[in-house]
Order: sequence, then structure tokens, then C-alpha cells
Amino acid sequence: MRDKDNTPCHASRTSRTWQQEHSIQVLDWPAQSPDMSPIENLWWIIKRSVSKGKPKSLDELKALIQEEWDKITPQQCERLVGNMPARIRALLRANGRATKY
Repeated sequence: MRDKDNTPCHASRTSRTWQQEHSIQVLDWPAQSPDMSPIENLWWIIKRSVSKGKPKSLDELKALIQEEWDKITPQQCERLVGNMPARIRALLRANGRATKY
């Protein structure tokens, strides 16, 4: 079993042990490949909205992030997770390099 993105924190002995104990199967993932995780799309949505809000303090920033997070719907999450097979196919076609995702 290899870690999902070759990041040291994901390849730690503790992480690998936990994955094995919980029967987590991970895909081989090329080093330095784009992050294909759907959460990255959600963060992008939040970042875009937060930057438009132009928070002026840490408290405003935290409130705006929470507000934008609360707007994310289960349907958005389902759509992002549902297109994982297409993401993986695109990554394979690109030999681990950048894709449209």
C-alpha cells in the first residue's frame, strides 16, 4: 500500500498502520500530481467568496468562512464526489500531470 499523495504526513507509520487496521485501500498516486480531492473544489468556492467579502479582521474572516461553508449543499458534495471516476481517468490520461479538475 502506498500513501495517497506521497506527502510525508500521509506516509507516516501511524497513518499507514491506521489505514491497514481499518482496511482502507488507497490508490497509487504519482508524486507531485495535482490534488484531485473534491475538498479542493469546495475550498476554492469558499476562497472565492471570502475574497469578495474583503474581511477586515480575523473575526470577520472566521465568520465569513463559516457563512460560506454553511452555504455548501449536500448536492454540491455529491456532485464533486460523483465525478471522481472522471477525475481519475483524466489524471491517468495526463500521466499524473495537471487536468481540468
